[in-house]
Amino acid sequence: MVTDLVQEVLKISKARHIPGYFPGMPQAVFAVSIDCDWSKLQQSSLAYSHAYFAELLPSYLEQYAKLSALQDIPLRQIFAVCLAMLHQAGYPTIDTVRQELRLNPTIPSIKGSARLTKTFVMPALSMGQIAHQFALEWAAKNFNQWQSGQLSQDRHADAYPQIKANLSAVIKRMEVHAPLGQNSLRFIQAAQQLNIPYVRVTANVFQFGWGRNARWLDSSFTDATPNISARLARNKVATSRFLRNMGIPVCQQLIVKSAEEAAEEAKKMGFPVVIKPSDQDGGRGVFVGLKNVEGVRQAFEEAKKLSSTILLEKQFIGQDYRIQVYQGQAYWAVHRIPGGVVGDGEHSIEELLVILNAHPLRGEPGSNALLKRIDINQEASDLLTEQELTLKSIPHLGQFVRLRQAANVASGGSIVPVLEFAHPDNIQLAERAARVMRLDLAGIDLLIPDIRHSWLESGAAICEVNAQPQMSPHLPLEILNKILVCRGRIPVVVVFGSITDSDWRSKVVEQYKQVFSDRNLKLGMIDASSCYLDAVPITAKGTDMYTSALALLSDPQTSALVIHFTDSQFLNSGIPVDQIESLILLPENNFSDPELRGRWLFRAQFLLDMCIQTVHTASELSGLLPELKFPPSVISKNMMTNFAELICSELKRQSEHHLNAAKT
Repeated sequence: MVTDLVQEVLKISKARHIPGYFPGMPQAVFAVSIDCDWSKLQQSSLAYSHAYFAELLPSYLEQYAKLSALQDIPLRQIFAVCLAMLHQAGYPTIDTVRQELRLNPTIPSIKGSARLTKTFVMPALSMGQIAHQFALEWAAKNFNQWQSGQLSQDRHADAYPQIKANLSAVIKRMEVHAPLGQNSLRFIQAAQQLNIPYVRVTANVFQFGWGRNARWLDSSFTDATPNISARLARNKVATSRFLRNMGIPVCQQLIVKSAEEAAEEAKKMGFPVVIKPSDQDGGRGVFVGLKNVEGVRQAFEEAKKLSSTILLEKQFIGQDYRIQVYQGQAYWAVHRIPGGVVGDGEHSIEELLVILNAHPLRGEPGSNALLKRIDINQEASDLLTEQELTLKSIPHLGQFVRLRQAANVASGGSIVPVLEFAHPDNIQLAERAARVMRLDLAGIDLLIPDIRHSWLESGAAICEVNAQPQMSPHLPLEILNKILVCRGRIPVVVVFGSITDSDWRSKVVEQYKQVFSDRNLKLGMIDASSCYLDAVPITAKGTDMYTSALALLSDPQTSALVIHFTDSQFLNSGIPVDQIESLILLPENNFSDPELRGRWLFRAQFLLDMCIQTVHTASELSGLLPELKFPPSVISKNMMTNFAELICSELKRQSEHHLNAAKT
């Protein structure tokens, strides 16, 4: 008998955000405790819920395959759902879900029963942890409905539309705190690939790296992008006028205030023309190849929905290229090809479009897919008519059938790299445009018949300068390599245990200044009661260690950092850095107490699990070391007698290591 009472096999009992890092976690941590009642588990329903989740979420099966370490299928299913929902909502997903015994071991509710609580941790982007909770709660609820019979093969079809709508609503709530746009997401993914630490500053601003080597990015705006230049680039009229005054070729354009004025001016200017908003990016509201007054009127009305200032522009007949420039040097150039299909002599245009849209790299317009699908809209129909073709026409081998006017990836276009073929004059033209605009990072849109030939001979026009250019997937990795010194890292030493010398801070600062006397470097130092940059306190009394550490790691004057832990506070807040290169282990005052000894070992192991290079241990710890597990990459050394000298030697070693790594 099917019951409508939901029997909870899985229940989210506790969820919390840990702002710092845990071992193996490249982001902040989302910790969740799940009550599991295996006595209620219906094994026969697992296959149905699995298929159901796969039907609802395109990346579910991929995420499920990555979570093979989770032995319990119900838990594996709901965490795969969580990751798939995060992916769909635009979060950088990392397929790391781990049971964390250090927070809460597996505890049976009744000895010998099938009821137990398990605690898991997974990476969570700061400010976006609530999205993890939304996703897991939705997943557990739907899983339980399959287990209790509320959802079944018979009921599934009728309930599907409502379930799909509910899922979309939850994902929309999750999107609120996701990175805005593809650029930010790709920079985060590039940072993960390059082992660059990153934290969210606020909204869509992210910090990559620590202290003096850190940089801020908002999409492809950098902390060095001049505000004046960015505002000028956003104003297409002002940009065109300025570039023209600099002797740089631009398209003839003017502001039009009505559809009729646009139509009249277009006739004077001569067709084809372009209608576009003055203050929009990413190809929004741009209509190119307009060849009659009716098309101009319609384009004006559509563009007016996005902006109060509309431009009419004489279209330069040429190919569309984007040249990316950083610090005055072009590093990437592509030919932008408008959306369309290429004939094979066998298939109709309609069939070719189906094949094109089925490509795994193509997704719906507005999605995070690399390329976008093309539908047959009025623009496509008009272009087919203009080319004397229909959807049933079979274009000959190699024939390009244009289905979009604008050569924009967002509308279904594609790109072909051309930097190695570009004439030096054309590259220099783009570099000069970025230079006179005083932009550190820019995307220059160049119209020219053939980029292999000099613009001085063929003519050309720069139609747009983008201060916040859209990045191809591989470019953020290249940009981070260019803008960050030493992968953004600074030397960090972590000390754990009791320090007997009350004057150790001043000795370390003095020693540090001697070691780095030739450079104006400042040392950050933090413990449970103080936070200093050199000898200057920088946080108020009572500020917790994690917040104080983050203040130092965010300060562009911090050249190196020493963190001293004596208690278990870091188990609640996480470690403020993503990895420990140098760890110094010191004894507690009383190891004769088994409880104190156990606590020390527990905390020391946590820190060891985050250490990647060197551990220095006091001689008094020799009897405890066999009880600790040292990571394979870690070199264990006996501690030097001069504590301040040891810390500074480690800071120097790390500094040299970072510089050598950066050169490599």
